[in-house]
Amino acid sequence: MNSPRDVPHPEHRRALAISRPFRKPVAWIAAIALTSMVSVLLRSQIPLSTLTPRAGRFDDSLMVRGAGYLERGQWLGPFDLLTLSKGPSYPMFIALTDKIGISLKVGEQLTYLLAALCLAGCVWVVTHRRALSFAVYFVLAFDPVKFGEVDGRILRDGWSSSLALLFFASFFLALYGALTRVRIVWVIAFSLLSGLSGAAFLLCREEGAWLVPSLAVVALGLCLSGFLKWRRRTPVPRDTSPLFRNGMRVGLALVITVVALYAPIAGVKLKNQEVYGSALTNDMSAGWIFRAYADWSRVKAGTPRRYVPISRTQRQAVYQISPAARQLMPTLEDPHNGSLSGGCTTVKVCDDFTGGWMIWAMRSGAANAGHFGSESEAQAYFHQISDDISRACNRGSLLCADRLPAALQPLQRASLRPWLRSLADLSRTVALTSDLATLQTLPMGITPAEREVIKQSVSGVPASQAAQNNELQTLKSRSWLFQGLSEFYLLLLPLMLVLALIGTVAALRRPRWPGIALSVLSVGLSVGVVTHLLLLALINSSEFVFIGAGRYMLPARVFLLAFAVVGCAQLIDGVRAKGQTGSRSAKDPDQSRPRQDDCLFEPSAKGHPRDVASASPDHP
Repeated sequence: MNSPRDVPHPEHRRALAISRPFRKPVAWIAAIALTSMVSVLLRSQIPLSTLTPRAGRFDDSLMVRGAGYLERGQWLGPFDLLTLSKGPSYPMFIALTDKIGISLKVGEQLTYLLAALCLAGCVWVVTHRRALSFAVYFVLAFDPVKFGEVDGRILRDGWSSSLALLFFASFFLALYGALTRVRIVWVIAFSLLSGLSGAAFLLCREEGAWLVPSLAVVALGLCLSGFLKWRRRTPVPRDTSPLFRNGMRVGLALVITVVALYAPIAGVKLKNQEVYGSALTNDMSAGWIFRAYADWSRVKAGTPRRYVPISRTQRQAVYQISPAARQLMPTLEDPHNGSLSGGCTTVKVCDDFTGGWMIWAMRSGAANAGHFGSESEAQAYFHQISDDISRACNRGSLLCADRLPAALQPLQRASLRPWLRSLADLSRTVALTSDLATLQTLPMGITPAEREVIKQSVSGVPASQAAQNNELQTLKSRSWLFQGLSEFYLLLLPLMLVLALIGTVAALRRPRWPGIALSVLSVGLSVGVVTHLLLLALINSSEFVFIGAGRYMLPARVFLLAFAVVGCAQLIDGVRAKGQTGSRSAKDPDQSRPRQDDCLFEPSAKGHPRDVASASPDHP
């Protein structure tokens, strides 16, 4: 019979569980495998016939085209005005899924499930509650948005949102493992996964900077809480060697993550430099095309119009001071230019270029003027336009707003009230509606020639229009299942968000290690939701409206659901921990006294023997 001295304190049991294997893990592994199989099976029921390149000239077809060239060993193909307009990682992913013979959307679902598994792993390494971690994975695995129309086309947005969650969760696992002295091989593995998924994420979409604040919360939060734990549990004079060792492990994790993230991006830049003459991953978010667009939009001329970043009056003002810009006149001022009516249905602007169309019109104008023979030529041409505008602004020939970083220039056109209204509308769509989970059941017709082009690069495309229609009819007969799942999550998500807020706030009132790590995870996820919605609201209130383009909201939706499940897990863990403490207190009154040295932000007696005894094996 064990004596009371042989029974480890609950905090010791948490720490020891890090280094010991699962007890009877077969059932939990089987449950995860079964959940994954059902999730993938449901995703495979959504026919690939709903995915066509007809609806997006610069999106769907460009992804398919890039994948085709990659499979034929021709990099991204011959250069034109579209070649480097998007990042290359999604065409690479399309080519990879076709090479190994799995459906594109099944491949995307597997990426998402890996991200969900990493997030469930984050909960497990902190709480060591298998059932709680499995519940996190289960709720994420059946997110109905992953089965909806928004995430159903050959577009990069759904895969990008999964990559963002995978990047974030694996980054947390790498740093937490470094601080808790798990085997270094696991720290290295999660650091590599974090860096590689981060590289794929940044090479997929252009606005990846929204994730930086969330990563900063994780890095600073975990390191600060680990440092405070060391201070509380190490007697005076303090031994700094454990702090130094853990600092070295954290530094190693960060270095591996950064190297694994930067190496693929650098490789793409070198390849583009070799093939196209410019070291850019894409020219829509970097380089002189985007800079010239931002500089032109800061010119003050005429009456500003909402959703029109560069009005006709602004264009005429720049034509007068820039011979390079005047070469765009035949295209931009052509009354038959189809891009002029691009915003007619969304923002009721039918006589000028709206934000979603202006930069594409500029690129087309440059191509028509003969300046898109190579990427270096296009960059030099738009560099000249940017320089002409900047010099004219500096000498007073043009009245201009301040020059901000190109990505932040829309801030000068934003108004507070429309921005807040847009933020509220987007938040409501992401959290309180099922719009993102609407199932598509109407066929999207394509020509036989287009179908053959798609089949060469995308696995699982129906052989004919009749086969496509049959698959859609089958989907209609099963739509009740997806509709029921959507309605269930529509009720579940708001409830989980309330519980998650309660759990996060309650845990932050008296933060303790290791529970504080879960608070860091929750706060990081919530920051990701907020920063992404703020960015979308800025674009939605100043550039163009996301009508029929819910795909842009997918990252915010994924992070919101992740915050909900992690926050609920934190609440349940806290309630169960208090219940266990209460039951022990009833058996042993000495255990009813709170351990003040567990709380990271409350003073304790320095040098007390209890501080040494209470130090867990995983302290930094």
